[in-house]
Amino acid sequence: MFRSLHLRIFLIILVISFGMHQPTSYADQALDDALKTIDDLFPGQLINNPFDVNWYKVGDKTKLKNVKAKGIPGETAIRFENKKAKTNAWDAIAGSPVNASVGENEVIYVAFWAKGKKRNKDRFSQATVRIAENKAPYTHIIDEQVEFTDSWALYYLKGRATRSFQADELDFSIQMGLHKQSVDVGQYYVVNLGTNGNTDTLPIYKKVQAVTQSNPTVNNSR
Repeated sequence: MFRSLHLRIFLIILVISFGMHQPTSYADQALDDALKTIDDLFPGQLINNPFDVNWYKVGDKTKLKNVKAKGIPGETAIRFENKKAKTNAWDAIAGSPVNASVGENEVIYVAFWAKGKKRNKDRFSQATVRIAENKAPYTHIIDEQVEFTDSWALYYLKGRATRSFQADELDFSIQMGLHKQSVDVGQYYVVNLGTNGNTDTLPIYKKVQAVTQSNPTVNNSR
């Protein structure tokens, strides 16, 4: 299933792009169909809308802008730059509301497109990637350290909720204040696997190979 995931999403994007140039009712139906198709690609339930993402930034000397992203679904991304190293990772944040509730003990699985840059001779962009409460005490469901390569790749993370969250309480965020660096982030997909969710057969923490339309190969190694 995951081997053909991004190729199938490309086809969905083509359909929705055509639909958006049609009358409103047709465009709405195209969006609904696209979301259902993406939902069917993953186990569990897709709980965010990857076509409607509102990014924000936190931190001085940071920059957030839209960029073209050839080779990934939608072919657009945000570029988040931290122009000065800070004391904490959370001193420079790019975030986006998930807009979905999560129940206690439910397993959450997220897949997201990202691409970094070399920040020195040996290391690429690094960040703390979280799905967490957007106010104190900032309780998290997912909190993982990720180092990004300089090619577009799909990253997978998982976590289990220790309590329930309302729909307006959770954000997906990239925290990278510790270094002067930048990262491009494309669509992300948040999936609720339920309280009995099993991720044993799903790719975790790893990435697909560099994305090309002619070589949609997935690296599912752990």
